[in-house]
Amino acid sequence: MQLQQLFSPSVQHTLDVIGIFVFAISGALLAVRKNFDIFGIAVLAEVTALGGGLFRDVVIGAVPRRPSRTSGTSSPR
Repeated sequence: MQLQQLFSPSVQHTLDVIGIFVFAISGALLAVRKNFDIFGIAVLAEVTALGGGLFRDVVIGAVPRRPSRTSGTSSPR
């Protein structure tokens, strides 16, 4: 059974946001323990949130497609 069948899209989005928030909090708490300033806390929280979200996507196989070279138009170059 696939994830789309288990949870509605709104529940999936909510769980996704909660997961990213938890990664950000873990990075911020580490920065506080290491006595970083407010800028360092924000940067470490952002890096761990993005890294955790990317790691999660790779683990579940939700790797985004490679961007195309066209600018969104349907006419070939």
